[in-house]
Amino acid sequence: PILLFDRLGRLILANPEAHNVGLRLGISLYSHIGETFAEISQKLPDTISLSEVMQGGDSMEINFGKAGEFVIRIAEVPGLKKEVDSYVVVGQEVTGERQLNRSRSELLHVLSHDLGNTLSQALGYTDLLLTDTDEKDQIGIFVRRVYDALVQGKSLIRDVVEIEYAETQGVRLDKPFDIATLMEQVVQGLIVVAELKEQSLTYELSHEPQRPLIGNRSLVRQALENLVSNAIKYTPDGGQVLVRLDTNGAGVTISVSDNGIGIPADEQANIWERFYRVKSMETEGIQGTGLGLNLVRSVIESHDGRVSVESAPGRGSIFRVWLPYAPVEPEK
Repeated sequence: PILLFDRLGRLILANPEAHNVGLRLGISLYSHIGETFAEISQKLPDTISLSEVMQGGDSMEINFGKAGEFVIRIAEVPGLKKEVDSYVVVGQEVTGERQLNRSRSELLHVLSHDLGNTLSQALGYTDLLLTDTDEKDQIGIFVRRVYDALVQGKSLIRDVVEIEYAETQGVRLDKPFDIATLMEQVVQGLIVVAELKEQSLTYELSHEPQRPLIGNRSLVRQALENLVSNAIKYTPDGGQVLVRLDTNGAGVTISVSDNGIGIPADEQANIWERFYRVKSMETEGIQGTGLGLNLVRSVIESHDGRVSVESAPGRGSIFRVWLPYAPVEPEK
């Protein structure tokens, strides 16, 4: 819909789409040519007010009820003497997008709360069964498989919710944080997992970072945990995983290297996509959702960082993450 008003706010043109939207609101714009914006808005339903649009800057969003939701943009049209001669009002309907966003929010709530709580309860009871069951007999094997499936389902829910959270940056709270401390916590939290596979998990700090990073510490930690846990997961028993933090003038580089199964060159570009998993003899039996690396990329790129990988089958992998320092505030 497009409307044209003169410099006094009187309607002088409405295109057919604007007229159709008006009919959905119960008015015929063609019959109100020459009337002011305020006069036309008085004929709208009481639940809708357009008077704020002309005072709300050059863009705003308005819900017209059954007529739909629109982003309204206003532009001044200069005259020959560069003074404002008229105003163009253009609407872009976003009803479908807003309905999709609301549905997605409801789905995420169900996933993170209702379904997550149900899986947590099931995990608790299954864990109790494992304590009283011999995992070497058939029943014990079945209980272990149920438990592992529940863990994978809860991991899938967490990954989906965190990916959507990472991509919806309006709710992200940026605060300074110490990346060296965060990395130490990540490695310490996964040492037990590595020890279960008799792996060596080592953390090296080349130099203390010059200043803090800024962003969502929780999301960055989750992304880095995914990288380290992936290295452990895809490295055979007795292997080695090295986590290293290096600094440079503009930020920090975190590298996670392993001597695991590696990734074929023709599949390395795809591993960052949702639900993509490398399929090979070596990856059979390794559980995963195919969402972890997608979360890593979403989080790091949303923090103005970069991710990369170097790998070869049978020679392991090196994942690198670069994150910028927090900007230096000017002295007052």
